[in-house]
Amino acid sequence: RGGGLDVYRVRVDRHGAPMGTPVRVTTGLGAQTITLSPDGSRLAYARLRSSSNIWSIPVPRSGTVSASAARPVTSGDQTIEQVDVSRDGRWLVFDADRSGNADIYKQPVGGGEAIQLTTDSAGDFSPVWSPDGTRIAFHSLRAGNRDLFTMNGDGTGLVQRSSSPRHELDPGWAPDGRAIVAEVI
Repeated sequence: RGGGLDVYRVRVDRHGAPMGTPVRVTTGLGAQTITLSPDGSRLAYARLRSSSNIWSIPVPRSGTVSASAARPVTSGDQTIEQVDVSRDGRWLVFDADRSGNADIYKQPVGGGEAIQLTTDSAGDFSPVWSPDGTRIAFHSLRAGNRDLFTMNGDGTGLVQRSSSPRHELDPGWAPDGRAIVAEVI
């Protein structure tokens, strides 16, 4: 409710059904789980904090490879949910919450500075390169629910591709780049 993980209070009847509108008790808490003291005067909570980055590891021709061979490609306090490599092997595209909400970034495969491609205040997720490496498809919450968008590889030319009341997410390109498929929920 309201975008964050906060605590709300609502009266319930003897069957556990809500009575009235929930009232916010905390702001900016980020609570994942909560418990109350027996007298209801103190709240204890756990805050979930997630951080993930992109790592690279060689694929062995045979056998296994040790995790000690992995090298970081990105660093920092962020959560990256999806990454895709361009067909020419030069660029990564990924979503990250570096700026406080999920935006789309691209970065050279070998490392270097990430280039922020989206700046909308709503979350942008699950970017994938088109087969020819010129466009990126992703889903975003900027239209109120998860809809599909495309943009050029430099972040220009944004086009909304879906607008149904259902959620379209996790896009993928047809092999010829002329269509986008997605999960619909």
